[in-house]
Amino acid sequence: MSVVNLRRLAVALLLPLLLIGGCGFGLFPEAVFKLASESRLPKWFALPPGLSRADVTVAMYYYISSSGRTAEFELSDANGKKLAAVIGKTKGSAPISLIGVDPSSGLLIRPLYEIVTVNGMTEVIEHRQSGDVFHITDDIEVLTKLGLK
Repeated sequence: MSVVNLRRLAVALLLPLLLIGGCGFGLFPEAVFKLASESRLPKWFALPPGLSRADVTVAMYYYISSSGRTAEFELSDANGKKLAAVIGKTKGSAPISLIGVDPSSGLLIRPLYEIVTVNGMTEVIEHRQSGDVFHITDDIEVLTKLGLK
């Protein structure tokens, strides 16, 4: 069998696996969120010289793979140019609700929290309501209940 035919065979065998099981391999985000404009930046990002908080956006992508859950963060300018990107490890196997589970729906009651660590710096991500927006929380009561204070 020629090298070209071997490559074609490999693509034919691997492509369906990637398309069907992409999330399980951590190739495609499980969910995508944007940082609320009124929220501060995560500690692991510094504003580039000459830019203010209002000049940048942060996108967050959750991934689930066989090695666990991760979150990728991208800092971009107003034109969409990527200025920085980091990948962090999320704690646990699911978001955390400090209130509990709704008995009628079986769903976690919001707000939901994710504890994410990037380069030794830990932040608490807060999902206040359903949708694609997240906040960074500094609420001492929340941090204490999560065991971070």
